[in-house]
Amino acid sequence: MPPTPADRSRDRLAALTDWSLAHRRRVVAFWLAVAVLGLVSFPIVTAGFSDDPPAPAGTAAAVNQELEQRFGASFSAPLVAVTHPPRNANPTTVRDDLLALERQLEQSRRLLERQRELAHSEHGDVDDYRRLRERLDAERKGRGGPRRLTAALERLEPGDVLWIGRKGGRVVVLAQDRHRGGTRLLALAGAKNLVRLGPEDFDGPPRPIGHIELPEPYAPRSAAFKRATADTLRRARLRRGNESATDDDELEALEQAIAEHPVNADPQRDVRVKAAFAADRLAREVEKLERRVLGRTESLARQFDRVQRVLE
Repeated sequence: MPPTPADRSRDRLAALTDWSLAHRRRVVAFWLAVAVLGLVSFPIVTAGFSDDPPAPAGTAAAVNQELEQRFGASFSAPLVAVTHPPRNANPTTVRDDLLALERQLEQSRRLLERQRELAHSEHGDVDDYRRLRERLDAERKGRGGPRRLTAALERLEPGDVLWIGRKGGRVVVLAQDRHRGGTRLLALAGAKNLVRLGPEDFDGPPRPIGHIELPEPYAPRSAAFKRATADTLRRARLRRGNESATDDDELEALEQAIAEHPVNADPQRDVRVKAAFAADRLAREVEKLERRVLGRTESLARQFDRVQRVLE
């Protein structure tokens, strides 16, 4: 029967044992030499080890150093912060976008500071002056709209008395002239002057201050008709002009407030008002950019906060 692999292994082990016993002095001497060599080399080998090995050079080491400066070196193992860009995003592109956003924010801040300096006036508060002008523009736009003025003109009747400061005071409506270009009034100003009034002659919808009966026969171009109408107007009991033109008075008050405002004396007032508007727009832009930058960086800030809590 041929020997099995187990039999061969057993025979080799028996042969090795017999050789070791026959040469036991040499075997003992060999292992003593190995032990002595280990005792001699141990201090030399252990001297090359360090309990605080530095992190490898590169980005990880730079981040580790930054964390140590911010949060202190109260840990023994190297620490590396890692951020992950959006899926399928190029990290270089993400970084460049953030840098471009920060540059845009810094540029907008400089422009904002420049516009604010330009909007400053030694004469007074430019913002207060600007608000007065905005109110005046809004009043004129709201009250002097073409449709509202046209509708107010169409409601007037012959014999209505209006107060028109631009035409010299009180005028009497004699007729309406409606055509494609709009409604216009034929009116008598004074004792003999016929005038035509359109929407451009009013800052707001006109309202009568009274009404008179026109002479008969109706002949607006007759001198006798004009004199009779003027005499009737003088005897009529009318409200005062300022009672009929509340809208006009408010506009005049705003115009007077603007004229008396200290900034109105500034030769560069229009430039400063324009700069104030630009500063408001830039302030909104800066606020929007700050929110975008904060949204890009707050993720890393939260990771730093968690690291700090772990280290504490």
